[in-house]
Amino acid sequence: GNFIFMGTANNNGASTALFTKVNADFYGANGIYLGSDYSYLYGGVCVDIGIGHINGIMSGQTGYFKVWTNIPYASVTNVVYTFSHTSGPFSYANASLGIVGNVGSTSDYLGNLQLSGSIKNSSPNYLTFFSKVDFAIFDYYGRVIDVAYTFVQGSPYNYGSGTTDTALKPGETGSFSNTFAFAAYASASTYLNAFTWEEAYVALPSAAPFGVFDTP
Repeated sequence: GNFIFMGTANNNGASTALFTKVNADFYGANGIYLGSDYSYLYGGVCVDIGIGHINGIMSGQTGYFKVWTNIPYASVTNVVYTFSHTSGPFSYANASLGIVGNVGSTSDYLGNLQLSGSIKNSSPNYLTFFSKVDFAIFDYYGRVIDVAYTFVQGSPYNYGSGTTDTALKPGETGSFSNTFAFAAYASASTYLNAFTWEEAYVALPSAAPFGVFDTP
């Protein structure tokens, strides 16, 4: 029964929006202030800001958001929201992730939408870990009905300190599956998606020239 506030936002400026924050104030009957909450925009492209990779919303691009509050839905009569962001130095990520083939859509036993498919890392020499795909689900009227993310399943990778995560190696294809708790299968029409990841350079061994073999 909590109030959930979702939608899209366009970057109409000239610079790239980084750490784009959605601030929302919620009001009830007679203008009574109920509280505030916030979230950040998904969407855009994966950029490197020197301390990690995030979504950068380029000029003309659309982002999407989901602010999940603990305020009772029935109490809210008005929402006042603003956007804030930073614009600083960044570079484009070296790796490139993309959906391969069609995305399958099915219904779970509760009637919720499930999306599944495959993601490929098309980079020749960068692997990605913490590889995440975000989705905004739209209904037939173009309204956002859910925003959620899932991690892409790949190969085991030790990224330091003995910690292991799944990674997509150069040229590797991994799978994803995501269930959207607020998107009924029958009401979903289309979606937008974006990726974020961390990456590491991989020095791939060169192939032996033809005609050269090891002898016993």
